[in-house]
Amino acid sequence: MPGKLTNFVNATIANVLFRIIHASLFYFFLLSFPALVYADDTTCAIKQPSLEVSVRYINDGDTLTLADDSRVRIIGINTPELGYKDKPSQPLASAAREQLHSYLHNGRVFVVYDKQRYDKYGRILAHVFDQQHNNVGAELIRQGLGFALSFPPNLLYRECYRSAEAQARLSKRGVWRHRYFAPLAAAELKHSGFNRIQGCIQRIRKYRDNKYLYLSDHFRLLIAPPSTHYFELSPIVFEEGLCVVATGWVYNQPSYRTMKLLHPDSIQVIEQTFNSNE
Repeated sequence: MPGKLTNFVNATIANVLFRIIHASLFYFFLLSFPALVYADDTTCAIKQPSLEVSVRYINDGDTLTLADDSRVRIIGINTPELGYKDKPSQPLASAAREQLHSYLHNGRVFVVYDKQRYDKYGRILAHVFDQQHNNVGAELIRQGLGFALSFPPNLLYRECYRSAEAQARLSKRGVWRHRYFAPLAAAELKHSGFNRIQGCIQRIRKYRDNKYLYLSDHFRLLIAPPSTHYFELSPIVFEEGLCVVATGWVYNQPSYRTMKLLHPDSIQVIEQTFNSNE
């Protein structure tokens, strides 16, 4: 067989084999995808024991008032703040509240408690499910209407909320698309409260059992003893020059604004600088 014809036949056979393999892999992915989704959904499934309660009022995207006037703070999520007094609402705050209302329109919900049942304000801490047993916190996060937050020791649905947030980030939904919620440079921080702060570690100091990571002359991250063991198990190695985005609540202290890091999930490493002399 002439050389050119042989090459043509070989190329044709190779191309056919490639198409067969490519198609097989594609259909294997399609068949596997539902299983992957199902596996992810199992981390969000309602766990027993659960308690059915009546909702009287929806305060905002992450807080409910029950028929007995007790308040429930939904674990694992923080939604944009509604305005009060002369302070305007944050973007998407009303959307988060309205979406939560749509999940709970019949006024009956299931709550699942975690290890800690009350916060410092006396609110009940619980994971909340609608009548179809959908995890409403996860649904809000998946829609980009809130941030997933890990609050030790209440980590029962941590994987569920992190998976939901990963989907929202990938799709750039809600808070992951709106410029208002983009990380703020540490040196530019002016307000306390919930923030996403970006910066590089300038220095690290230890005082008693506390570790402080300074991102600017007036802003620092704090790892306190109750959270130390979570960070000891984390692959993140804090050192000068490490650049991060930190998510959490900032409070004012003399000379510094401080964000307490409760769990390594609050930190996203964005860049690692190296010493060129090493």
